Formats: sequence, structure tokens, C-alpha cells
Amino acid sequence: MLANVKKHIFAFLCLLLSAWMGAGVCVSENDAFLLPLNERLYAEAGETTVWAATSISGSYILHAYSEGSVRAAVYLDEDEIASGSLPMTVSMPKDVRLRLVLSSDAPFTFEIMRSSHGRNVFSAIEMTPSMNRTLTRAQDVHYYTYTAEKDETVLFRAKAAIKKGVNACLLPVSKEGKPLGEMYANLDSTSSLVTLKAGETCLIRVWAEGDQTGAYVLSYLQVSDEMEALNQNEFAPIRLVTGEWTRIDVEGAHFILTSDAENVFTVTEEGVIAAVGEGEGALVIRDLFGNIDRVPVSVSRASVTGVKFQTEEMTLHTDERIYPAYTILPPYAGSRNVLFSSSDETVVRVLETGAFIGVHPGSAYVTITTEEGGFTDSVLVTVKEPEPVYRALVVGIATYENERERTGCINTTQGMADALSGAGDSAGYLTDMRLDLTKRELISAIREAFAGASKDDVSLFYINCHGGMTAGTAWLEMRYGSKITAMELESELRKIPGTIVVIIDCCQSGAFLSGEEGESAFATKMISQFTGESAGKSAFASGKYKLLVSSSASQNSYRMASSSPATEQNMSTVFARSLAEGLGWNLIKDKKGALKADIDNNRQISLHEAWLYTMKRTMGYLNKSTARQTVGVWPRGDTFVIMR
Repeated sequence: MLANVKKHIFAFLCLLLSAWMGAGVCVSENDAFLLPLNERLYAEAGETTVWAATSISGSYILHAYSEGSVRAAVYLDEDEIASGSLPMTVSMPKDVRLRLVLSSDAPFTFEIMRSSHGRNVFSAIEMTPSMNRTLTRAQDVHYYTYTAEKDETVLFRAKAAIKKGVNACLLPVSKEGKPLGEMYANLDSTSSLVTLKAGETCLIRVWAEGDQTGAYVLSYLQVSDEMEALNQNEFAPIRLVTGEWTRIDVEGAHFILTSDAENVFTVTEEGVIAAVGEGEGALVIRDLFGNIDRVPVSVSRASVTGVKFQTEEMTLHTDERIYPAYTILPPYAGSRNVLFSSSDETVVRVLETGAFIGVHPGSAYVTITTEEGGFTDSVLVTVKEPEPVYRALVVGIATYENERERTGCINTTQGMADALSGAGDSAGYLTDMRLDLTKRELISAIREAFAGASKDDVSLFYINCHGGMTAGTAWLEMRYGSKITAMELESELRKIPGTIVVIIDCCQSGAFLSGEEGESAFATKMISQFTGESAGKSAFASGKYKLLVSSSASQNSYRMASSSPATEQNMSTVFARSLAEGLGWNLIKDKKGALKADIDNNRQISLHEAWLYTMKRTMGYLNKSTARQTVGVWPRGDTFVIMR
């Protein structure tokens, strides 16, 4: 029975201490929890176990206020890394959880703080009349010190800075940790009045609630008899409607303003009063001599006077959902309830959530009606077929079996990724670049990159690597010597809805398209697989695949350097360099260029235009050598836009 009484008394004392000290946690013996950095812990005599987490490595101070002695043992995993009487400095690693066993013969207040200037009670910053500071880390705390030159009353205030401000809390305490004044908080500041004897020093603890960070202004003002008192002012009752604001005349006066009903209205230190919700409250005005005035504040609901969509017309795609932007007038009206109706639900439908969904191409009006007053407005909604999404998977294999390296592969792959992603003067693809994949990883990459494709989308697959043809079977060499055949590649690509653009940049890549001087059995099968031309047996229409290959089935695909000696940075495949130029990207200099393949100057590049420019430019790069490389395309003359 006596033990229970003691527990209840201790809990009551903890609540009182919490009210005096601001944010804090009260625990009893044998409780264990995660204590945030700079959070104060109120504990009874005996042994208390808590956990602490570090955000950065460095020295931390373990500190306690108590009428008795407090000891701590610090454990990392099961190893004790420090022990002794508090205060104690402990070096702690980053991002670890430490177990702290605290013992005391009297109730105590405990805190962990960083051992750096201004962040602990032993190296507090000496205050000046006004200081601009920033809380840069979540749960950070700043300490300041102030010493009275004479018997005086001082107003301390922490106020959010104008730029990137944070609502900082402020608490003055004695060197023994006892609170020295009440805290008064409003919307943008926290204030406290403290009476000190001559030579008396106090500590000012400043922090922000939760994980807030930002700038604040800390100031102090010594109270003098010349300052304005409340009996020199009269404030009339304040009446507002929700959403309205007003300002009382306190400019140049030294008052502390607070709201006793923040769900009804808020107030700033400059006297700006903003109505929040219906109800009544009081604006509490304190002068610096202890006088208090309470000004009645009543807030009523504002009536609706109209409603307005933010636009007269909007466009949706089929199956697309949007939440329309609209304003109830006045913006601070109390009733927010509205109803929507569509003039043609076969075109656009309104869901219960208020979202518009495009059903079928066409146009319809959607009308909004306020529940209060029945005010209306309409918006014309046009529904269109969805715009195609352009996705690209760009693959390069630089390292092969026995760690063989292919110089220029990384530069080539990055350059093509840049060109396709719109680094040049084009809208570009949603581009996923991968290097040094095995066969299994390539298949996974294809599935991941094009997972969201629909029938209206364009999916582009580009690869540069070693390639060849063996016994009528074309293949691409992947990392660690694994190979993927043309048939295996096509079996993955056929699963992707919509149009597929395949760009193969390797030796004998023409084998993926057709044979030389008469088609081989393999080539006939491949055209069937990729184009659907074999007696209609393919599951695809002939327009599904668009192919661009760097060479014929009997040719090599060459690389060249822009200068000597050849390096990874100045070497690329001739084909990729030519194609990138056509798409508006200088692969060697990494900068934009003109859309050189845009023959008809319509700011789009078709498959035919890309092939024509790349074929001629590749031959141009090789004309001073004996090398020959014929860029191939299927289908010939196709005006399908591959770059817009």
C-alpha cells in the first residue's frame, strides 16, 4: 500500500516538473525506453535503464541535476565503454544505440547533449541583446548564459526568423536546473520574464519541438520604469469570422501576447490575430510589470457567397484521375461541402472522392454546387486518348569473361542514355541505364524498365556489346561470358505492350534483321519473330517492332577515339556517336547540338530519318579507313516518331 502511494506521489511530482521544465519524459525505476538526444529524463532514486541513439560521431556529455549523486554506466552491445559519476564526457560512434544504466540516491533530471560550443550547459554562449542563430540538426538544443549586473527583471524571447524560421522554445533555468520563469508561447515566439539578483547567472535553454530545424532570433530586454504599462491602454473586444485576421495596436509597446484558445484564434508577437475556428476565447496581454488584461475574442462562421473553379477548361486522358482545383468564396467560409455533376458520364465521371475520371474521348461540363446557398460554377472537361509514354533501357557491357575490357563502352552507353533522355533538344525518354549485366540480369532489367508499359507507349531497348552469329544463331555476349540469343531477346520483348524500338550496336548486328545477299534460314525466322511477315504466324502486327542495327550480318561494328591516345572518355562506337548526333547530342563533348537527323524540320525524328542520318554519318566517319559498316533498319521508310 505504501509503495503504491509513493508511486502516485512521484508521478504527480513528475507532472509538476514537466510543467516547469518544458518537454521531458518521466520514468520510474526499471522502466527502459529510447531517450532522444537533448530530451530531459525525470527519474526517481534507484537504478534506471534507458537507451540512447547517436546521429553523429563525437563526444557527448551525460549530465544530471540532483540533490544527490548520479552515476552512469554506458554499454555498446554488451561491452561497457564508460562509467563514473556525472557529469561525464563519452566518445560515441555514429548511428548506434547505447544502453545507459543510471543510479542515484535521490530523484534526478538527466540529459545527453553534444559536447560542442553552445550545445551543452558547460560551454553556454554568452548572450547579447539580440542574436541570430540556427538549429541545424533535428532535436538540437542551444544553451546561453546571462548574468545580471544589478537586481533586475529581464524579458527573454525566442522568435522565428523571417527567412526559414523555426518556432523555438525557450526556458530560463538556474545553474542548479531550477526553472526561473513562466514560459509564454504564441504563434511565432516564446517569452519568459525572469527576476535576478545582481551577479546572479541563469542559463537559457532553446530548442524546437519534434524534428523541426531552422533559424530563430534570441533576445533579452531589461525592464525599466519608463516602459508602457497596461493601464495606459484600452483594448476593445474582437469579433471575427473564420479565416479573417486583424491586428491590435501594440507597435512599440512591450507586451506578451498569448491565446487561451488556439483552436479558435492564434496571435503573433506583433499583434496579428487570425481566426481559426468557431468559438470564443481571450487574448491574454501581459505587460512587463506583472499586469494582465484579457480581451474577449469571438469567432463566427463565415457564410458561403459563391464557388469558382480555378480554370474554365481542363483536359483529361482516358482512365486519368484528377482532383479539380476550386475555391469556395470567401476562402474562409465555414461550410466546405460541395456536390459535383457531369453533363455526360460517358465522357467524364465524378467519383465520391471528388476526383474526375476520363471515361471516353469527348467533351462534357462538370458543375460544382455548394451545399450552403446552392452556388454553382462549371468547367469544360475534354477527354483525350492518353499520350504515349516513352521508356528506354540503355545497356552497355564493358567487362567480359576473364575480365576482358571494352574501352569506350561506358562512354558510349552514357552518351546514348543522355541523348535518349532528352539531354539534347527533345522531350526524351524515361531512361534506365545499366552496365555489365549477365544474361539473367538483362532479362530482369527488361522486365523492370518496361513494367508499366501500355498499348499506347513506346519502349526502346539499346545495347552495345560484343556480338556475333554461330550456326545461324545471332547472339549478344554478356558479363562473365553468358550469351543471349536473338530468339531469347525477342521472347522477352514480345511481352511488352505497345511499340518496341530495338537498337543493336555490336558486330554482325545485322543478323538480328536480315542476311547478306539472300536470307539465311535464321534471318527468315528472325524477320518472322520481329515483324510478323511469315505467313501470318507471328502473334504481332508488323508495326510492333522498329529495328536499327549498327552493321550488316557479316560486318564488324567499329569504335573510334576522337583524339590520341584512346581513352574511355574519348572513345565510343561509331554508330552510337552518329546516332546521338542525329538526336541532338554530342557524345564526345557531352553537350547539346542541333537535331541533325530532323530532315523535314518538324522538331521530331522518325525511324527513317534516324537511320538515314546515322547510316551516312557512320560511313563518313570511316571513309578514311578500309573499314565498312552498313547501318540497317526495318521497316524501310517508316515515319514512326522515335524522338520528339
